[in-house]
Amino acid sequence: MSNVSCSPLLALAGSLLLGLAPSAALASTSSPSLSLHCTPTRAGITYFTNTCQLAGRGFHPRECVQITYTVSSGSSKTTYRRTSVTDGRGAFTRPPFWFTVDPRKGSFGLNVAVKGTYRDHATIGVGAAS
Repeated sequence: MSNVSCSPLLALAGSLLLGLAPSAALASTSSPSLSLHCTPTRAGITYFTNTCQLAGRGFHPRECVQITYTVSSGSSKTTYRRTSVTDGRGAFTRPPFWFTVDPRKGSFGLNVAVKGTYRDHATIGVGAAS
C-alpha cells in the first residue's frame, strides 16, 4: 500500500466495529510479525543507498498501523514515520524504503517498530545498531 493517512474517521469506524462485533472475531490468530529485506547499492564514491521492503502479518484486519523507521549511522540517528492499513487478513506490505549511509562513519542499523490501532505491535532490526 502507498502512504495512507490514518484519519480519525478510520479510527472511529474501527471503534464502532469493535463495539458491534465480539473482540475475539477481530483478534488476529497469531502474534504480529514483521519481515524486512534490505539491499545495499553504491550511490556514489563514498555513500551507499539501502532499499528495504517491510511486510507485516498477524495484525488486526483493516487496522491502521503506525510505522517508525530509525536509521543509526555512527553517532547520528534519523527517524522516519509512515502509516499503512492492513488487509482483511491483518497483513500489509510497504513500498520500498530508501536511506543513504556513509560507510566511513562506521556501522549502521535500521530498527522498525510497528504499532496498530488496537495496541498490537512488533519490531525488527537489521545492521549493527539493531
